[in-house]
Amino acid sequence: MTSRIPYSFVGASCASLALAAASPAPAQQIIDLPAEDRTLELEFEELYRLGTLSGEEWEQFGDVQSVAFNAAGNLLVFDQHDLAQKIYVVDPEGRLVREMGGPGEGPGEFGNAVAMAVMPDGRVVVADHDRQRYHLFAANGEFERMVRKPGSPSAWRMGPVRA
Repeated sequence: MTSRIPYSFVGASCASLALAAASPAPAQQIIDLPAEDRTLELEFEELYRLGTLSGEEWEQFGDVQSVAFNAAGNLLVFDQHDLAQKIYVVDPEGRLVREMGGPGEGPGEFGNAVAMAVMPDGRVVVADHDRQRYHLFAANGEFERMVRKPGSPSAWRMGPVRA
């Protein structure tokens, strides 16, 4: 009697699978695609042109780590050229609005800044690898505070917020 239960269970399972395979799946839809690829026409609009070999010091980028736009349409460029570790805020016309950060020991100065991100409210966060902290700047560029990050710096990750 006990040997009949497994065989009947296997038989019922096989019958269910056979019925499922014979009927089309209601969630599956077949779509006919056109046989030809089509070329997309792309148009690019230049928003900014920054950087030069012979210009103002702030225009001579050498090691750009991060770029981002804020809500005002300004471009923020984080450059580590010659360990300058500065953030340059440039308006839509390409003019320098302000500089933020730089190497040093004081508030808003970096030991080894490695990344920058702009928050939706315009504040800027900079990760300082050597000092294991984040620097927070107000939307107007003023230093607000720093937050220590516990743990190993190698585990840090900073990037865009995905909704």
